[in-house]
Amino acid sequence: MHLRRPVDERPTVCDYHVFREGIKPMWEDEQNANGGKWIVRLKKGLAARYWEDILLSVLGGQFRVGDEICGCVLSVRYQEDILSVWCAQCSSLLPLPCRLPSPLS
Repeated sequence: MHLRRPVDERPTVCDYHVFREGIKPMWEDEQNANGGKWIVRLKKGLAARYWEDILLSVLGGQFRVGDEICGCVLSVRYQEDILSVWCAQCSSLLPLPCRLPSPLS
């Protein structure tokens, strides 16, 4: 896998989506229909590092929630950036912050 950090030359408004194979980044997808998401709003300049940390944590299984995490989204906006983690079941949202790996907690 090759990971390229989003850098300052990116468009002002854009979205990066990384989801499990076969899952579309939309609530209408069967895997996401009963789910929810965690959202973190970030000041400009922080998103690239946190995006990398969250992706590597999800891919490496650091959350220890099995297949509950469907994907991650980085939404780059004018005033701030938004990082979100999508979960398959709303009931799985409650324990997620307690399982954040040390770089993010």
